[in-house]
Amino acid sequence: MNPATLFASIFVDELARLPLSGVVICPGSRSTPLTVAFSRQQALPVYVHLDERAAAYFALGMALETDRPAAVVTTSGTAAANLHPAVLEADRAHVPLLLLTADRPPELRDSSANQTTDQVKLYGGAVRWYAEMPLPEAAPSGRLLRALRAAADRAVAATLGLNGSPGPVHLNFPFRKPLEPDGDEILPPTAAPNGAHNMAIRNPLGVLGRTPGRPLATVALAPRQPSPPQVATLAAQIRAHRRGVIIAGPQAALAPRAGAALRRFADRAGYPLLADALSGARFGAANHPLTLAAHPLFLAAGLPAAPPPEIVFLFGAPPVSTATLTFLANLPPDAEVVAVSPFPAWPDPQFRLSHWLAADALLTLRALTEALQDSPPADEPWLAAWQTAERVTRQAIAAAPLTEGTLVAALAQALPADARLFIGNSLPVRHLDEYAPPAAAPRRVFAHRGLSGIDGLVSSAAGIAAAGHRPTVLVLGDLSLLHDIGGLLAVRRFGLNNLQIVALNNNGGGIFQRLPIARHEPPFTAMFRTPHGLTFAPAAALYGLTYRRTQAAELPSMLRRALESGQPHLLEVPTDAEAHEEARQQLLEALR
Repeated sequence: MNPATLFASIFVDELARLPLSGVVICPGSRSTPLTVAFSRQQALPVYVHLDERAAAYFALGMALETDRPAAVVTTSGTAAANLHPAVLEADRAHVPLLLLTADRPPELRDSSANQTTDQVKLYGGAVRWYAEMPLPEAAPSGRLLRALRAAADRAVAATLGLNGSPGPVHLNFPFRKPLEPDGDEILPPTAAPNGAHNMAIRNPLGVLGRTPGRPLATVALAPRQPSPPQVATLAAQIRAHRRGVIIAGPQAALAPRAGAALRRFADRAGYPLLADALSGARFGAANHPLTLAAHPLFLAAGLPAAPPPEIVFLFGAPPVSTATLTFLANLPPDAEVVAVSPFPAWPDPQFRLSHWLAADALLTLRALTEALQDSPPADEPWLAAWQTAERVTRQAIAAAPLTEGTLVAALAQALPADARLFIGNSLPVRHLDEYAPPAAAPRRVFAHRGLSGIDGLVSSAAGIAAAGHRPTVLVLGDLSLLHDIGGLLAVRRFGLNNLQIVALNNNGGGIFQRLPIARHEPPFTAMFRTPHGLTFAPAAALYGLTYRRTQAAELPSMLRRALESGQPHLLEVPTDAEAHEEARQQLLEALR
């Protein structure tokens, strides 16, 4: 028997018993044992991706959609290094990701052997757990075989938060040649979840006598429940401070359920709720009087005309809006700032925190809402000033010309209720956050806000579309699309007819129009704006997407037709970032 085939088959058989959303295989030689093992199981969907960098983001997208880890398999050398950008995003965004890299055996390391680099702890502190897997042996002990299964169980549990928070885990597999199976089969193909596992073939491999499909070790992760005294302390602070604000930032681990809980807490506390577009709180209740969506604009304009809050509650990651972050940084020294987060990462880039409750946000919201049944009435005049700021800003947006910002808001409103929206970084996510009003339909909105990069946006959106099987719309800028143009291969390769891509082509780095460097010419255009003069029709043709170029006013209706067509589209609209920023500044001046 081939020891490499045996070890990989046991490990993959255990993974197939665990809550993975799927596996993405990158072709390579050294990873042959893992690839063959995954090809023989039927419990997990398998995607074969030609580009490691795009594959890692594709897996990240699958994990975002399902809240379950996805695995990525690569060969050694630069293949493993190409996973690193997605690993960094998964780390900061708390996304479960399992990295399975093949490696040369120890005797070939540091010997100038081809395609060999140091893969030990390759991703540094970005992973929740790293393990060097044992070398396959021809006559392994039962304990060693059980250790292989336990490593799979522990790795998946670590991606889901066993060591503090969800995130990536890296297992490095050293394999000696031969890498191919020798025909002496040890494990039959793993059956689908409702099928039977006939494991009593030569060697029970540590699973004989157990319930079919059950892993060696089931790891149960319980959420961090706030204690009654902790809840009572926060409730007392709310009763003592009638001028308070709730800021809901991106909620990767909470978004599908966050909105209603945040709104109930706001009602009970009598505080305005500043709902980030990625928070899960903006979409799902169009007429909730305390949910404010225009705060990125009215705070930038110096509104509301009211004293600063006495207390601020922070939920989720730091908000997208720079104006909201500046508002936090400029709070009076005696203002209380309370963060609620279960993750070990420090939740306060402004360093204004006075209290951090390290607990599950959803459980905390429910407990606080229950504890505030006897809360005193809100400070109505102060609260009205915030609601007035929201109302006049909404009126100003409605009267504004069609720009990139109002276009992105219109696109969000054009989506069906079950659609997924993946919003690109740089300008698109800011447009959505500044201009999109609250909506009645719940909306799952995704973005790369861990490190806020433009890497892998196409690939992550493709992973969401593959895992969710729902209408998925990616809205991104031209430079972001150029950056991940190879990610388009997944659309046709995996039959992602539910994915529509909208490219806002402002011919360069439009985000830089917001920075002071825009007033310095040169070097602004050549070194920052970097116009390219390209359109995306050739890329759509190369990768087999239907291409349409349209003007902004027609884009929402064209997107609706694309969604109804059952075919993937690349919709390109030319925009003018300079004109948009000028219109935005005029809107802010009108509000001041």
